[in-house]
Amino acid sequence: MQPLMELYFTHTSGNSGRCVFTLLESGIDWKQHRLDPHSGETRTAEYRAVNPMGKVPTLVHDKLVLWESNAINWFIAQKHPEAQLLPKSIEAQAAVQQWMFFQGAHQDIRHLASRVARSLHNFRELCKLFRTPRNVRLHDKVWLP
Repeated sequence: MQPLMELYFTHTSGNSGRCVFTLLESGIDWKQHRLDPHSGETRTAEYRAVNPMGKVPTLVHDKLVLWESNAINWFIAQKHPEAQLLPKSIEAQAAVQQWMFFQGAHQDIRHLASRVARSLHNFRELCKLFRTPRNVRLHDKVWLP
């Protein structure tokens, strides 16, 4: 019997949410470690022994420790192909990775731009400043309105 995957996460983290959804979609049994970063649970010596970065999410499986949400999700999908979380062809898998890399590289800047835009009431100018596209389309879907 394989050891359970253990996920350290918070309920307020979008990155944690992605991993929780992936684990739920995989249908596997897993152990939850819900942390409260506001009370300092991600800064304790015990948690820093698991993840020296003190960030969430963190997945522990046997001797493997991962702490980036996209790496965690990819690992879960690869470890449990029966869940069919990834397409079969390498080309389609590359497209999945493309969007994962895009999210990892651009999500924070878009979030920052959105927060600043609410203060300045000038989102279009901020998009020009950060040089991010106003509308990103894939297969006729608007992903970033």
